[in-house]
Amino acid sequence: MPIQPPRPVLERILLFGGPGSGKSFAWLQIAKLHHQTGSDAKFYVLDTDAAIDRMLCDEKFSSLTNVIPLPTYEWPDYTRNLDQALSQVRSHDWLICDLACNSWEAVQSYYTESVFGKESEAFFLEHRKKLVGKTGLKQDDFNPLDGWKDWSFIKKLMRAFETKLTLRPRCHILCCN
Repeated sequence: MPIQPPRPVLERILLFGGPGSGKSFAWLQIAKLHHQTGSDAKFYVLDTDAAIDRMLCDEKFSSLTNVIPLPTYEWPDYTRNLDQALSQVRSHDWLICDLACNSWEAVQSYYTESVFGKESEAFFLEHRKKLVGKTGLKQDDFNPLDGWKDWSFIKKLMRAFETKLTLRPRCHILCCN
């Protein structure tokens, strides 16, 4: 008999832990249990660190046909893949973001590239170099992102993604950080 939740409430799970602590392993075990019990639940995975395909090759998880990895590395991937998953997800399916913490770096990079026309690494290095050799200047004199102009937009982009990921879906959600 397919696995059924103990109550008709959608799960919202956040897993914290360092690299190799078992966060991905934990949700893969849930996917495996669903697979073993004949559940037709799908696991849509925003894979932000290119680890899922490798883990699915492991003999413990190689039989899983219910995991749908969505490679998610750049900010447009985050929004496109989340929209794709949300267009297909059903109430008993799972939406996984593994690793959700990578989204903060992705949105900042997207913003600096979109607004300033430079990759974020080059942008921040350029502004940091302006500080070298300058005397009498405070760190804030060369703030590469202005708090009133930039961070408010970056946070709005991030908040829209977080809301769409965690509050709107009518399915089970698990995020790893």
